[in-house]
Amino acid sequence: MQVTPPRTVYKVSSSNLALLPNVQFLYELHLATLELSSFCSHSEVLPDFRSFTIRADCEVNSILKRSAYIGSADGVLSDYAKLTQHNMTRAFNQYITHWFYPYKGKYHPQMVRALANILNLREGDTLLDPFIGSGTTAVEGSLLGLKVVGIDISPLCVLISKVKTNALHHLSKIEKSCLKDSMFEENAADYKVRNQLRSPVKSFELLARMIATSDSVRRNRNFDKMLSQNRAKMLESIRLMKDACEKTGISPLPADIKIGDARKLPFTDKSVDGIITSPPYSLALNYVENDSHSLASLGYDLKRIKDEFIGVRGTGGGKIDLYEQDMEQAYSEMARVLKPSGKAAIVIGDATVNGDKVRTTEKCIETFEDLGFRVLHNVNKLIYGLYNVMQQESILVFERR
Repeated sequence: MQVTPPRTVYKVSSSNLALLPNVQFLYELHLATLELSSFCSHSEVLPDFRSFTIRADCEVNSILKRSAYIGSADGVLSDYAKLTQHNMTRAFNQYITHWFYPYKGKYHPQMVRALANILNLREGDTLLDPFIGSGTTAVEGSLLGLKVVGIDISPLCVLISKVKTNALHHLSKIEKSCLKDSMFEENAADYKVRNQLRSPVKSFELLARMIATSDSVRRNRNFDKMLSQNRAKMLESIRLMKDACEKTGISPLPADIKIGDARKLPFTDKSVDGIITSPPYSLALNYVENDSHSLASLGYDLKRIKDEFIGVRGTGGGKIDLYEQDMEQAYSEMARVLKPSGKAAIVIGDATVNGDKVRTTEKCIETFEDLGFRVLHNVNKLIYGLYNVMQQESILVFERR
Protein backbone atom coordinates (compact mmCIF):
# COMPACT_ATOMS: atom_id res chain seq x y z
CA MET A 1 0.00 0.00 0.00
CA GLN A 2 1.26 3.47 -0.88
CA VAL A 3 1.91 6.04 1.83
CA THR A 4 -1.24 8.12 2.29
CA PRO A 5 -1.12 11.92 2.32
CA PRO A 6 -1.53 13.89 5.55
CA ARG A 7 -5.02 13.84 7.00
CA THR A 8 -7.36 16.45 5.60
CA VAL A 9 -8.04 19.46 7.84
CA TYR A 10 -11.57 20.72 7.37
CA LYS A 11 -12.20 24.42 7.84
CA VAL A 12 -15.83 24.77 8.83
CA SER A 13 -17.37 27.82 10.47
CA SER A 14 -20.89 26.47 10.92
CA SER A 15 -22.06 24.97 14.21
CA ASN A 16 -24.83 22.98 12.45
CA LEU A 17 -24.27 19.29 11.68
CA ALA A 18 -26.43 17.13 9.41
CA LEU A 19 -27.03 13.41 9.81
CA LEU A 20 -26.28 11.02 6.94
CA PRO A 21 -29.36 10.39 4.75
CA ASN A 22 -29.48 6.67 5.64
CA VAL A 23 -30.15 7.32 9.36
CA GLN A 24 -33.75 6.29 9.95
CA PHE A 25 -34.11 4.50 13.31
CA LEU A 26 -34.50 5.85 16.84
CA TYR A 27 -31.49 3.91 18.14
CA GLU A 28 -29.32 5.56 15.48
CA LEU A 29 -30.35 9.01 16.66
CA HIS A 30 -29.57 7.89 20.21
CA LEU A 31 -26.11 6.66 19.18
CA ALA A 32 -25.48 9.83 17.17
CA THR A 33 -26.22 11.90 20.28
CA LEU A 34 -23.91 9.78 22.44
CA GLU A 35 -21.23 9.92 19.77
CA LEU A 36 -21.36 13.71 19.58
CA SER A 37 -21.00 13.92 23.36
CA SER A 38 -17.58 12.27 22.99
CA PHE A 39 -16.47 15.18 20.78
CA CYS A 40 -18.13 18.14 22.49
CA SER A 41 -19.49 19.06 25.88
CA HIS A 42 -22.88 20.10 24.51
CA SER A 43 -24.94 19.30 21.42
CA GLU A 44 -28.63 19.73 20.74
CA VAL A 45 -30.80 17.92 18.23
CA LEU A 46 -32.92 20.33 16.16
CA PRO A 47 -36.70 19.98 15.62
CA ASP A 48 -36.22 18.19 12.29
CA PHE A 49 -34.41 15.34 14.12
CA ARG A 50 -31.98 15.30 11.17
CA SER A 51 -29.45 17.84 12.40
CA PHE A 52 -27.61 19.08 15.49
CA THR A 53 -26.26 22.36 16.71
CA ILE A 54 -23.04 22.44 18.72
CA ARG A 55 -21.06 25.06 20.59
CA ALA A 56 -18.62 27.17 18.62
CA ASP A 57 -15.65 25.84 20.62
CA CYS A 58 -16.30 22.22 19.55
CA GLU A 59 -13.68 20.59 17.33
CA VAL A 60 -15.67 20.18 14.11
CA ASN A 61 -12.64 18.75 12.29
CA SER A 62 -12.53 15.72 14.60
CA ILE A 63 -16.25 15.14 14.11
CA LEU A 64 -15.94 15.18 10.33
CA LYS A 65 -12.92 12.86 10.45
CA ARG A 66 -14.32 10.24 12.85
CA SER A 67 -18.11 10.41 13.19
CA ALA A 68 -20.30 7.54 12.00
CA TYR A 69 -23.61 9.38 11.83
CA ILE A 70 -22.73 12.98 10.93
CA GLY A 71 -22.72 13.34 7.16
CA SER A 72 -21.75 16.97 6.78
CA ALA A 73 -21.09 20.31 8.44
CA ASP A 74 -21.76 23.51 6.53
CA GLY A 75 -22.03 21.43 3.35
CA VAL A 76 -18.62 19.75 3.86
CA LEU A 77 -18.87 15.96 3.72
CA SER A 78 -17.53 13.80 6.54
CA ASP A 79 -14.93 11.07 5.98
CA TYR A 80 -17.56 8.42 6.61
CA ALA A 81 -19.85 9.92 3.97
CA LYS A 82 -16.96 9.68 1.50
CA LEU A 83 -16.09 6.13 2.54
CA THR A 84 -19.62 4.87 1.97
CA GLN A 85 -19.58 6.23 -1.58
CA HIS A 86 -16.91 3.63 -2.44
CA ASN A 87 -19.38 0.80 -2.80
CA MET A 88 -19.67 -2.08 -5.27
CA THR A 89 -23.14 -3.02 -3.98
CA ARG A 90 -26.56 -1.43 -3.63
CA ALA A 91 -26.60 -1.73 0.16
CA PHE A 92 -25.36 1.26 2.17
CA ASN A 93 -23.61 -0.85 4.83
CA GLN A 94 -21.76 -3.02 2.29
CA TYR A 95 -19.25 -0.38 1.13
CA ILE A 96 -15.56 -1.12 0.43
CA THR A 97 -14.87 -4.70 1.65
CA HIS A 98 -17.82 -5.07 4.05
CA TRP A 99 -19.76 -7.17 1.51
CA PHE A 100 -17.16 -9.96 1.42
CA TYR A 101 -18.99 -13.25 2.10
CA PRO A 102 -22.74 -13.49 2.91
CA TYR A 103 -22.26 -13.92 6.65
CA LYS A 104 -25.55 -14.10 8.54
CA GLY A 105 -26.12 -12.19 11.76
CA LYS A 106 -23.42 -9.51 11.38
CA TYR A 107 -23.91 -6.02 12.80
CA HIS A 108 -23.75 -2.66 11.04
CA PRO A 109 -20.35 -1.02 10.46
CA GLN A 110 -21.88 2.39 11.16
CA MET A 111 -22.87 1.28 14.65
CA VAL A 112 -19.39 -0.16 15.32
CA ARG A 113 -17.72 3.08 14.26
CA ALA A 114 -20.03 5.08 16.54
CA LEU A 115 -19.32 2.76 19.48
CA ALA A 116 -15.56 3.24 19.04
CA ASN A 117 -16.13 6.97 19.45
CA ILE A 118 -18.52 6.50 22.37
CA LEU A 119 -15.80 4.44 24.09
CA ASN A 120 -13.46 7.43 23.55
CA LEU A 121 -10.95 5.32 21.62
CA ARG A 122 -8.26 7.31 19.83
CA GLU A 123 -5.64 6.54 17.20
CA GLY A 124 -3.12 3.99 18.43
CA ASP A 125 -5.42 2.52 21.09
CA THR A 126 -5.95 -1.25 21.15
CA LEU A 127 -9.45 -2.49 20.32
CA LEU A 128 -10.43 -6.11 20.99
CA ASP A 129 -13.22 -8.14 19.43
CA PRO A 130 -13.18 -11.65 20.99
CA PHE A 131 -15.93 -12.80 18.59
CA ILE A 132 -14.55 -11.26 15.40
CA GLY A 133 -17.17 -12.93 13.18
CA SER A 134 -17.11 -11.44 9.69
CA GLY A 135 -14.68 -8.68 10.66
CA THR A 136 -16.90 -5.59 10.89
CA THR A 137 -15.14 -4.40 14.04
CA ALA A 138 -11.75 -5.05 12.46
CA VAL A 139 -12.45 -3.00 9.33
CA GLU A 140 -13.97 -0.01 11.11
CA GLY A 141 -11.41 -0.01 13.91
CA SER A 142 -8.59 -0.14 11.40
CA LEU A 143 -10.03 2.81 9.45
CA LEU A 144 -10.08 4.81 12.70
CA GLY A 145 -6.37 4.13 13.23
CA LEU A 146 -6.92 1.63 16.05
CA LYS A 147 -4.77 -1.43 16.73
CA VAL A 148 -7.40 -4.12 16.30
CA VAL A 149 -6.87 -7.56 17.82
CA GLY A 150 -9.46 -10.25 17.33
CA ILE A 151 -10.04 -13.96 17.58
CA ASP A 152 -12.73 -16.41 16.58
CA ILE A 153 -13.20 -20.14 17.03
CA SER A 154 -14.33 -20.38 13.40
CA PRO A 155 -11.53 -20.59 10.82
CA LEU A 156 -13.99 -19.27 8.23
CA CYS A 157 -14.56 -16.11 10.29
CA VAL A 158 -10.83 -15.53 10.69
CA LEU A 159 -10.35 -15.94 6.94
CA ILE A 160 -13.14 -13.46 6.13
CA SER A 161 -11.94 -10.91 8.69
CA LYS A 162 -8.27 -11.02 7.71
CA VAL A 163 -8.99 -10.53 4.00
CA LYS A 164 -11.58 -7.77 4.52
CA THR A 165 -9.23 -5.81 6.76
CA ASN A 166 -5.67 -6.57 5.68
CA ALA A 167 -5.83 -7.26 1.93
CA LEU A 168 -5.46 -3.51 1.41
CA HIS A 169 -1.88 -3.71 2.67
CA HIS A 170 -1.01 -6.42 0.12
CA LEU A 171 -2.86 -5.06 -2.90
CA SER A 172 0.06 -5.17 -5.37
CA LYS A 173 0.77 -8.85 -4.62
CA ILE A 174 -2.91 -9.74 -4.93
CA GLU A 175 -3.17 -7.88 -8.25
CA LYS A 176 -0.28 -9.92 -9.64
CA SER A 177 -1.83 -13.18 -8.46
CA CYS A 178 -5.16 -12.32 -10.11
CA LEU A 179 -3.44 -12.38 -13.50
CA LYS A 180 -3.43 -16.16 -13.09
CA ASP A 181 -6.54 -18.30 -13.48
CA SER A 182 -6.24 -19.68 -9.97
CA MET A 183 -3.87 -19.86 -7.05
CA PHE A 184 -4.77 -23.49 -6.43
CA GLU A 185 -4.50 -26.51 -8.65
CA GLU A 186 -6.75 -28.57 -6.39
CA ASN A 187 -9.93 -27.96 -4.41
CA ALA A 188 -9.75 -25.72 -1.36
CA ALA A 189 -10.39 -28.74 0.87
CA ASP A 190 -6.89 -30.01 0.06
CA TYR A 191 -5.34 -27.04 1.86
CA LYS A 192 -5.17 -26.39 5.58
CA VAL A 193 -6.71 -23.01 6.46
CA ARG A 194 -4.05 -22.21 9.03
CA ASN A 195 -1.41 -22.47 6.31
CA GLN A 196 -3.37 -20.28 3.89
CA LEU A 197 -3.90 -17.58 6.55
CA ARG A 198 -0.15 -16.98 6.64
CA SER A 199 -0.27 -15.75 3.04
CA PRO A 200 -2.41 -12.69 2.16
CA VAL A 201 -2.51 -13.77 -1.48
CA LYS A 202 -3.64 -17.33 -0.76
CA SER A 203 -6.15 -16.04 1.81
CA PHE A 204 -7.63 -13.73 -0.83
CA GLU A 205 -8.02 -16.61 -3.28
CA LEU A 206 -9.43 -18.94 -0.65
CA LEU A 207 -12.09 -16.42 0.38
CA ALA A 208 -13.03 -15.89 -3.26
CA ARG A 209 -13.59 -19.65 -3.42
CA MET A 210 -15.71 -19.63 -0.28
CA ILE A 211 -17.95 -16.89 -1.71
CA ALA A 212 -18.27 -18.85 -4.96
CA THR A 213 -19.07 -21.98 -2.93
CA SER A 214 -21.84 -20.07 -1.14
CA ASP A 215 -23.18 -18.76 -4.47
CA SER A 216 -23.17 -22.30 -5.84
CA VAL A 217 -24.92 -23.93 -2.86
CA ARG A 218 -27.34 -21.17 -1.85
CA ARG A 219 -28.12 -19.60 -5.23
CA ASN A 220 -27.46 -22.53 -7.59
CA ARG A 221 -24.87 -20.54 -9.54
CA ASN A 222 -21.99 -21.94 -11.58
CA PHE A 223 -18.94 -22.18 -9.30
CA ASP A 224 -16.25 -21.34 -11.88
CA LYS A 225 -18.19 -18.37 -13.24
CA MET A 226 -18.87 -16.97 -9.77
CA LEU A 227 -15.24 -17.53 -8.71
CA SER A 228 -14.04 -15.40 -11.61
CA GLN A 229 -16.66 -12.70 -10.99
CA ASN A 230 -16.14 -12.56 -7.23
CA ARG A 231 -12.37 -12.45 -7.55
CA ALA A 232 -12.64 -9.43 -9.85
CA LYS A 233 -15.26 -7.75 -7.65
CA MET A 234 -13.19 -8.31 -4.50
CA LEU A 235 -10.10 -6.86 -6.16
CA GLU A 236 -12.00 -3.77 -7.29
CA SER A 237 -13.42 -3.31 -3.77
CA ILE A 238 -9.92 -3.31 -2.29
CA ARG A 239 -8.87 -0.74 -4.89
CA LEU A 240 -11.86 1.38 -3.89
CA MET A 241 -10.80 1.07 -0.25
CA LYS A 242 -7.30 2.25 -1.17
CA ASP A 243 -8.72 5.17 -3.16
CA ALA A 244 -11.03 6.18 -0.30
CA CYS A 245 -8.15 6.14 2.20
CA GLU A 246 -5.94 8.24 -0.06
CA LYS A 247 -8.66 10.82 -0.71
CA THR A 248 -9.46 11.22 2.99
CA GLY A 249 -5.91 10.84 4.32
CA ILE A 250 -6.82 7.76 6.35
CA SER A 251 -3.93 5.46 7.29
CA PRO A 252 -5.55 2.16 8.38
CA LEU A 253 -3.52 -0.18 10.56
CA PRO A 254 -3.28 -3.92 9.87
CA ALA A 255 -5.40 -6.00 12.25
CA ASP A 256 -4.05 -8.95 14.26
CA ILE A 257 -6.69 -11.67 13.82
CA LYS A 258 -6.20 -15.29 14.86
CA ILE A 259 -8.10 -18.52 15.41
CA GLY A 260 -8.77 -18.67 19.14
CA ASP A 261 -11.26 -19.16 21.96
CA ALA A 262 -12.97 -16.23 23.71
CA ARG A 263 -13.07 -18.36 26.86
CA LYS A 264 -9.25 -18.37 26.93
CA LEU A 265 -8.10 -15.04 25.50
CA PRO A 266 -4.42 -15.08 24.44
CA PHE A 267 -3.77 -11.60 25.85
CA THR A 268 -2.15 -10.32 29.04
CA ASP A 269 -4.04 -8.69 31.89
CA LYS A 270 -5.11 -5.05 31.36
CA SER A 271 -3.73 -4.91 27.82
CA VAL A 272 -6.62 -3.55 25.71
CA ASP A 273 -8.16 -0.06 25.70
CA GLY A 274 -11.63 -1.06 24.58
CA ILE A 275 -13.85 -3.96 23.54
CA ILE A 276 -16.58 -3.96 20.89
CA THR A 277 -18.23 -7.27 20.16
CA SER A 278 -21.44 -9.15 19.55
CA PRO A 279 -21.46 -12.61 21.19
CA PRO A 280 -22.68 -15.45 18.98
CA TYR A 281 -26.45 -15.79 18.67
CA SER A 282 -25.97 -19.54 18.44
CA LEU A 283 -29.18 -20.33 20.28
CA ALA A 284 -31.05 -18.54 17.50
CA LEU A 285 -28.65 -19.15 14.62
CA ASN A 286 -26.57 -22.30 14.21
CA TYR A 287 -23.38 -20.91 12.68
CA VAL A 288 -21.96 -24.36 11.90
CA GLU A 289 -25.11 -25.41 10.07
CA ASN A 290 -25.53 -22.07 8.31
CA ASP A 291 -21.98 -22.13 6.87
CA SER A 292 -21.64 -25.91 6.66
CA HIS A 293 -20.89 -25.81 2.92
CA SER A 294 -17.93 -23.49 3.43
CA LEU A 295 -16.59 -25.22 6.55
CA ALA A 296 -16.80 -28.59 4.78
CA SER A 297 -15.00 -27.12 1.76
CA LEU A 298 -12.25 -26.00 4.10
CA GLY A 299 -11.82 -29.61 5.16
CA TYR A 300 -13.40 -29.43 8.63
CA ASP A 301 -15.37 -32.21 10.34
CA LEU A 302 -18.71 -30.54 11.15
CA LYS A 303 -19.53 -32.96 13.97
CA ARG A 304 -16.21 -32.24 15.66
CA ILE A 305 -16.17 -28.48 15.14
CA LYS A 306 -19.71 -27.99 16.52
CA ASP A 307 -18.46 -29.21 19.90
CA GLU A 308 -16.12 -26.19 20.00
CA PHE A 309 -18.66 -23.46 19.11
CA ILE A 310 -20.35 -21.57 21.94
CA GLY A 311 -24.10 -22.11 21.85
CA VAL A 312 -23.91 -24.96 19.34
CA ARG A 313 -22.52 -27.68 21.54
CA GLY A 314 -24.89 -29.71 23.69
CA THR A 315 -28.53 -30.68 23.20
CA GLY A 316 -31.89 -29.68 24.67
CA GLY A 317 -31.85 -27.67 27.89
CA GLY A 318 -28.21 -28.61 28.38
CA LYS A 319 -27.29 -26.46 25.39
CA ILE A 320 -28.60 -23.34 27.16
CA ASP A 321 -26.73 -24.20 30.36
CA LEU A 322 -23.49 -24.70 28.44
CA TYR A 323 -24.04 -21.44 26.56
CA GLU A 324 -24.48 -19.46 29.78
CA GLN A 325 -21.42 -21.07 31.37
CA ASP A 326 -19.32 -20.37 28.29
CA MET A 327 -20.45 -16.75 28.11
CA GLU A 328 -19.71 -16.14 31.80
CA GLN A 329 -16.19 -17.39 31.17
CA ALA A 330 -15.87 -15.18 28.08
CA TYR A 331 -17.09 -12.09 29.97
CA SER A 332 -14.62 -12.82 32.76
CA GLU A 333 -11.81 -12.97 30.21
CA MET A 334 -12.90 -9.63 28.71
CA ALA A 335 -12.79 -8.04 32.16
CA ARG A 336 -9.34 -9.48 32.76
CA VAL A 337 -7.72 -8.04 29.62
CA LEU A 338 -9.47 -4.65 29.73
CA LYS A 339 -7.48 -1.73 31.14
CA PRO A 340 -8.90 -0.08 34.30
CA SER A 341 -9.95 2.98 32.28
CA GLY A 342 -11.26 0.92 29.36
CA LYS A 343 -14.89 0.40 28.37
CA ALA A 344 -16.68 -2.49 26.70
CA ALA A 345 -19.58 -2.37 24.24
CA ILE A 346 -21.60 -5.59 23.95
CA VAL A 347 -24.37 -5.95 21.34
CA ILE A 348 -26.60 -8.78 22.52
CA GLY A 349 -30.19 -10.03 22.30
CA ASP A 350 -32.51 -12.51 24.00
CA ALA A 351 -33.33 -15.65 22.03
CA THR A 352 -36.53 -17.66 22.20
CA VAL A 353 -35.93 -21.42 22.37
CA ASN A 354 -38.90 -23.82 22.26
CA GLY A 355 -41.21 -20.94 23.17
CA ASP A 356 -39.16 -19.89 26.20
CA LYS A 357 -37.18 -16.64 26.32
CA VAL A 358 -33.53 -17.01 27.31
CA ARG A 359 -32.39 -14.12 29.55
CA THR A 360 -29.17 -13.55 27.63
CA THR A 361 -29.08 -9.77 28.05
CA GLU A 362 -29.94 -9.82 31.72
CA LYS A 363 -27.32 -12.50 32.39
CA CYS A 364 -24.72 -10.39 30.58
CA ILE A 365 -25.49 -7.37 32.76
CA GLU A 366 -25.49 -9.45 35.96
CA THR A 367 -22.14 -11.04 35.11
CA PHE A 368 -20.44 -7.74 34.30
CA GLU A 369 -21.83 -6.18 37.48
CA ASP A 370 -20.41 -9.10 39.47
CA LEU A 371 -17.08 -8.42 37.76
CA GLY A 372 -17.07 -4.84 39.04
CA PHE A 373 -18.66 -2.98 36.12
CA ARG A 374 -21.73 -0.81 35.72
CA VAL A 375 -23.95 -0.14 32.71
CA LEU A 376 -23.07 3.25 31.28
CA HIS A 377 -25.51 3.05 28.34
CA ASN A 378 -28.27 0.65 27.33
CA VAL A 379 -29.68 1.31 23.85
CA ASN A 380 -32.44 -0.91 22.45
CA LYS A 381 -32.81 -1.70 18.75
CA LEU A 382 -35.07 -3.94 16.69
CA ILE A 383 -33.72 -6.95 14.82
CA TYR A 384 -34.68 -7.72 11.25
CA GLY A 385 -34.09 -11.14 9.71
CA LEU A 386 -34.26 -13.26 12.88
CA TYR A 387 -37.66 -12.07 14.03
CA ASN A 388 -39.06 -15.53 14.67
CA VAL A 389 -36.47 -16.21 17.38
CA MET A 390 -35.18 -12.71 18.30
CA GLN A 391 -37.12 -9.46 18.24
CA GLN A 392 -34.67 -6.93 19.65
CA GLU A 393 -31.17 -6.54 20.95
CA SER A 394 -29.44 -4.21 23.39
CA ILE A 395 -26.32 -2.16 22.85
CA LEU A 396 -24.68 -2.25 26.29
CA VAL A 397 -21.72 -0.06 27.23
CA PHE A 398 -19.92 -1.02 30.46
CA GLU A 399 -17.33 0.80 32.54
CA ARG A 400 -15.64 -0.20 35.78
CA ARG A 401 -17.23 1.09 38.95
